[in-house]
Amino acid sequence: VYGWWPSSNDNAYNTIFHFNADGTETTDEKTQKINGGQWNFLKQVSLSKPGIISISLNDNASGTVVADAFRIIYRGPVSNIKDKQQPSDFVLYQNYPNPFNPSTTIRFELKQRSKVVLRIIDPLGKIVAELLNSELSGGIYNVTFNTKNYRNLSSGIYYYNLTTENYSQTKGMILLK
Repeated sequence: VYGWWPSSNDNAYNTIFHFNADGTETTDEKTQKINGGQWNFLKQVSLSKPGIISISLNDNASGTVVADAFRIIYRGPVSNIKDKQQPSDFVLYQNYPNPFNPSTTIRFELKQRSKVVLRIIDPLGKIVAELLNSELSGGIYNVTFNTKNYRNLSSGIYYYNLTTENYSQTKGMILLK
């Protein structure tokens, strides 16, 4: 487990970090007077099986106690990672950025292999672009819509529609020129 804090002379030199690894609690005292602005090793904790790790701080210290972020680095077998990344459903996310100019990313998840059609539609229902029309395996996808490829698009609201054999969803997005 690593922690990040900003550099400051006001930081505590005796910050108490509490770690709970699926019921096993430990504490460790660290100084935050040094090594600000970087990742600092705090403690190694172990889980005997998949579980939860939580971190908390005690503000009863000799200065300001800060924790901008924590990082947990897993050091074990990676045999089941692929199975856990397989989406459990079809999901269409909001495009990012939104509003956008000149491009935006459309992210979606497929539960299983499917024929996928991804279209951009104007407010009158006219298809502006067909970004995808192919069979894809299950997984997570990011598709970029770049308006530089479609010169006559004006600022305004557009829609993107994802359709598969068993799923269809439409979301709105805003183009600002």
